[in-house]
Amino acid sequence: MKNRKRRLGQAVKSLSKKRGEKQSARQSRNTKRADEFKRTRQKVDEFAKTHPGFDKLAKEIIFWIEKKLDLDDAYRVAKVLDKANVKLGRAGP
Repeated sequence: MKNRKRRLGQAVKSLSKKRGEKQSARQSRNTKRADEFKRTRQKVDEFAKTHPGFDKLAKEIIFWIEKKLDLDDAYRVAKVLDKANVKLGRAGP
């Protein structure tokens, strides 16, 4: 009976330790994601400051980023297409 209680106690400790490790790993991943988001947001904000019309073209830029273009290329494509739409008399994004 004592041996059984001891094994049960050890199993509970082991499970608690594993649970704590999982929670710690989850918190670490969340912290890394938050840091990555912050860095990305800062880069986008800096890019937007130096590229006129960025806010106006935001939806188009997002579209092209989702198609795997980098930020600079997505901005260029969106800008060119916006100019083409203006020349053709179509509404922009």
